Amino acid sequence: MNKTNQFYYFIIDVFKIFFNVNKRKLAFRKAYTIFKEFGWKGFVKAIKNKASKRQLLDGVVAKEGEEMEELPYRGSVFIPGDNTGRKLFRQQQEECSEAILGQMTEELEKNIYFSIVLLLGRAEINMLKRSIKSIHSQFYSRWELLAVDMGAKDRRGVNLLGGEVEKDSRIHLLELSGQKIEEAEAYNLALSKASGDYVIFMHPGDQLTPDALYWAAKSLEDGENIDLLFSDECHVDERDNYFNFFFKPAWSPLLMIRSSYPGNLCVFRKAALEECGEFDKGFDNCALYEMTLRLSNCGGKVRHIERILYLTYAMEKTEKVRQREKSNRVKALFQYMWRMNYTASVYERDGHDFISKWRSETPLVSVIIATDHTTAILGSLPQLLRDTAYPNFEIVIIANSELSEDIREAMPGLGERLILLPYDEPLNTSRKYNFGAAAAKGEYLVFLSDDMYVAQRDWLNHLLDILDFPDVGAASPAVIDSEGSAVYMGGRIGQHGGELYNTTFPSQSFYSNDDRALTLHISREVSVLSKYCFSVRKEVFFQVGGLNEQDTPNRYFELDFSLRIQDENLRCAFVSTSILFNKVRSEVEYSIPRDRAYLYIIKQWHTVLERDSLFTDSMLKYSTDCDKLPNSLLLPKNILKGEKGNILLVSHELSRTGSPQVVFEAAKVLKDQGYFPVVASPEDGPLSRDILAEGIPVIVDQDLSKYRAYRPNEVPKSITPGIDDLLRNFDLVLVASIVSHNLINCYNGSDIPFLWWIHDGGTGYSFLENYLSRHLKSNISVYCGGRYAQEMLEKCRPQYYTEVLLYGVKDWAVDMKEITARRKKVLFLFPATFEIRKNQLLLLEAISMLPEPVAQKADFLLIGKVGDELYYRSVDNKAKELPNVKISGPVPYDKLMDIYRETACVVVPSIDDPMPVVLAEAMMMSKIVLCSDMTGTARYIEDGVNGFLFSSKNASELKEKLEYVIGNFDTMDDVRKAGRKTYEQYFSQEIFTENLVSVVEKNIVRFTEDSK
Repeated sequence: MNKTNQFYYFIIDVFKIFFNVNKRKLAFRKAYTIFKEFGWKGFVKAIKNKASKRQLLDGVVAKEGEEMEELPYRGSVFIPGDNTGRKLFRQQQEECSEAILGQMTEELEKNIYFSIVLLLGRAEINMLKRSIKSIHSQFYSRWELLAVDMGAKDRRGVNLLGGEVEKDSRIHLLELSGQKIEEAEAYNLALSKASGDYVIFMHPGDQLTPDALYWAAKSLEDGENIDLLFSDECHVDERDNYFNFFFKPAWSPLLMIRSSYPGNLCVFRKAALEECGEFDKGFDNCALYEMTLRLSNCGGKVRHIERILYLTYAMEKTEKVRQREKSNRVKALFQYMWRMNYTASVYERDGHDFISKWRSETPLVSVIIATDHTTAILGSLPQLLRDTAYPNFEIVIIANSELSEDIREAMPGLGERLILLPYDEPLNTSRKYNFGAAAAKGEYLVFLSDDMYVAQRDWLNHLLDILDFPDVGAASPAVIDSEGSAVYMGGRIGQHGGELYNTTFPSQSFYSNDDRALTLHISREVSVLSKYCFSVRKEVFFQVGGLNEQDTPNRYFELDFSLRIQDENLRCAFVSTSILFNKVRSEVEYSIPRDRAYLYIIKQWHTVLERDSLFTDSMLKYSTDCDKLPNSLLLPKNILKGEKGNILLVSHELSRTGSPQVVFEAAKVLKDQGYFPVVASPEDGPLSRDILAEGIPVIVDQDLSKYRAYRPNEVPKSITPGIDDLLRNFDLVLVASIVSHNLINCYNGSDIPFLWWIHDGGTGYSFLENYLSRHLKSNISVYCGGRYAQEMLEKCRPQYYTEVLLYGVKDWAVDMKEITARRKKVLFLFPATFEIRKNQLLLLEAISMLPEPVAQKADFLLIGKVGDELYYRSVDNKAKELPNVKISGPVPYDKLMDIYRETACVVVPSIDDPMPVVLAEAMMMSKIVLCSDMTGTARYIEDGVNGFLFSSKNASELKEKLEYVIGNFDTMDDVRKAGRKTYEQYFSQEIFTENLVSVVEKNIVRFTEDSK
C-alpha cells in the first residue's frame, strides 16, 4: 500500500473515530497516555504506526531508553456476557460481610502461610500501589510479599517497595544490584527465599480481591495434597471497570493446549514446585505456563475455586511480545507432549494452539450406524463416503432386513468396507450399537446417527487426534444445524427442557466471532458425549461394558456411557475442530418405546449429577448472558429407590404455601409407603430445600409452565419432546392446582396417567375457566381437596367426574413436650400470602374495632410472602397504625412450628380459600381456630364447638369473635379438644396415607387395564 492510500485510509479512520462517541473517548485516552509516557516523539511515532496499520506501540521508546512492550489499557471493550459477569462478581463480593468473613477466617484450623511474589518490571506507579493495597486488604493475614527487582531502569516501583518494607515486616524486597533478569530467573529467586507453604505469582497492576486468600486457605483446608489452586478472574482498568471475565472449568488438560487457562491466580504448593525443578529460563515470559504443564505431568492434584479472586490489569502488548509468547508457548507444549509420549505437531490459528498427532500408519476406524430410516441413511451415506478425508475406515450398518437389502443395492462395489447387520427385533439403539461394535474390525469405533453429514473433510482425523490424547476415553465432534447454530458443543449435566443435560453454548452461531476467553470453538473435557456421534477406542468400549441395553435402550445411553467412562478415571472430550452437520428429518419421527432411562440415571448416578464442574453455573450464566438459572435438578445424597411405583408430583411453584405444601406432604407419604416420588415445578422456591431434606428429588424446569396462556384447542399434544420423555418415565403423574392446566390440556387422551388434584377456589376459575378442557379423557382422574373445592369446580365444569381427597398433616404435637408456650398476651396468628383473596385487611379492621382494654391483652402476627405489592402496602400501612400487630416475611417450617407453640388462636379471614393448611395444623396442635365462611375448612367446623365461624364480609362479626376468644381464653379447653378430634377424623396423616395410597393404586391399576 503506497503512502497516499495509507494517508487516505488514516483520514477515514479519523472521521469514524470522530463521529463515534465511545471510540472518540477511547482514542483520546490512549493518545493522552502515550503523550504522557513518551512525549511528542513517542506520540508522533504512534500516529505513524496507526496510519501504517502497525501495532500502536511498535518502536515506541520510553524516556529511559527502554523499548516499550505494553501500554495500560484505557477503555473497556464490549464483550458479550460482561454485564452478567459484573453481576456475578458483585453477588460474590456481597455474599459475606467483612465481619462474617473475618469470623470464618478465624475458624480455619490449618495455619496455611502464603508467599506472594510480585515482579517489579516497568509499571505505572498508581497501579502498583493498587496491587500492594489489595494484598494489605486481605481478610486472611498469614502472608508474606516477596517483591523481585527485575532491573528495570524505571526505579519508581523499587523505591515504592523499599518504603513498604519499612512499614510492614511481612514485605521483603529481593534485589540483584539492579541487574536485569527475566521472569524465570525472578521466579527461581523468589522461590528460593519463600517461607510460605503455598506460592502465588503476581504482576504489577494486578489485584487480589479482599477474600482471595481466605477462599484459597478454605479450599486447601477442605482438600488434601493439593498442588495447584486456580480461580475465575477478570480484567480491570485504572478506572475500576471490570470486563473480559473468565469463568473456568475444573482441571482440563485439553484446554491447557489452547491457553494457560488457570490464569493469573495460581496457588502453587511450594514443595511441588521444588520437586518439578527450577523455572526454565528458555521459556522467558511463558515460564509459568511451562511450569504448570510440567506440574500436571507429575500427577499433581489440581482444584478450581468457582469465584472471581483475581483482577488482571489490562495491558495492550506489542506484536513483538505476542510473537515471543506464541513461540515460547508452542515450545512448552511440544515439550509437554513429548514427556507424555504423545508425538504431535503444534500449530497456531486465530490466537489459539492446536495439535495434530504424527502417525506412521492410519489405523482402521469402524463407523457404526444404527438406522431404520431409508431416506436418512441413503442420503447421508454417500456424502459420508465422499467427503471424509481419512483413508482407512469401514462402515457398519445395523438395520432391518428390508432396509439392509436396499442399502446393499444402492451402494454396490464397497466390498468389505461395508458391513450390513440385519436387525429385526424391537427398537433398542444400545443393543444395535453393541451388535455393531462386536462385528467391527476397527481399532477405533465411531457411533454415528443416520442423519449426520460431514461439514469438514478432516473431521475423523481431528477426532482421532484427541482420542489418542493421554487419559481421554471417548470424544465427540462439534455438531451444527443447517444455519450453523450449535446443536452439540460439549454436553453439560443439568436439568433443561425435561432432559438431564444440554449442549453448552446452545443456539450460538458456530461461525461467529466471540471475544470471550472460553468459546464454542475450543476443544476441552466435557461431562457428556453427543448422542449424534461419539468415538472410543474399541478396547475401552468393551472395558466399560459397552452400552446399557437394559436401562438405557434408546434414551440417555450416551449419558450413561459418558459417566461410566469417567468412572474408569478416563475423560470425555469435545473436539471443536471436528465438525458434523445434523439434518433435521422432514418425515414424522418414529415412535420410541417408553422407558425409564431418566429415572435410572438419577437413581444410579445421583452423586455425580449435582453439579457439572467442567461447565460450571457461572460459565453457563456468562455464556448465555443470564444471571439466573431457571432450571435445576436437586438430588439428595441418599436416594431410596422405592419399588412400588414411580410417582411424579407437579406443583405450580415451590413456596411454603397451601398447594405446594400439600404436594410436599403427599410426597413424604408416598416415600414412606415404598413409592419413588419426585417433585417437579417450573420455578424454584424455599420449599425445595425442605423436600430435598426428606430425601426426595426435585426437578425445576421452566418448560413445565409452557402453554399456560393457551386454550385447550390451541395447544399441541405435547409440551416438548424432553417433557414427554420425562413424564413417560412415571407410573402416575399427580398435578396439583388448576394453574398447571397446561399439562392436562397437552396430555389429555395420551397414554400417560394423570391424577389432577385440585385445591383451588372460585377466584382461580374466574381467570382460568376458558383455559380448562371441556371434556377429559380416561387417562385423567380428578380429585378435589375438599367439598368447597369440589363445589367451585362443579360450577365451572359440571361435566367432570370428581371425588374428594383431603390432605393430611403430620402430627407434630405428639413429639412436642409443650404444645402451648405461656405468654402474657393472647397471640393470634395468620400465615398466608399477602393478596386480596387472603383478606388481611378485614382482620386489621376488626382489630382496630376492639376496645382498648381488650386489644391490650392480645398480639397479632401476620406471616407470608408478598403476592400483591399494592395490597401488601395497604396492609402494611394499616398495620403500622395498630401497636399490637406485627408483619413478617415467610419463615422456615420448623420456625413456624415454634411460633405455633406460642400461638393461642389461628385466624383465617380469606374470601376464597378451599382448604387452608394452617387451620389443619392449628387443630393438630389443639389451637383455637377462627375461619371465615368462605374457607373449605368451614365445612368441618361447628361454630362454638370445635372452632368459630364468621362472615368474610363482616368485620364487626370477626371483632366479636376475637373479643370472645380473648375474654374466655382460659375456659375453652373443650373447643381445643374438639378441634383436635376434627383433625384426627379428617386431616391426620394416617387417614391421608390410607386415602392417598388407595387413590394411587386405583389409578395405576385402572390405567394399566384401560391401556390393555
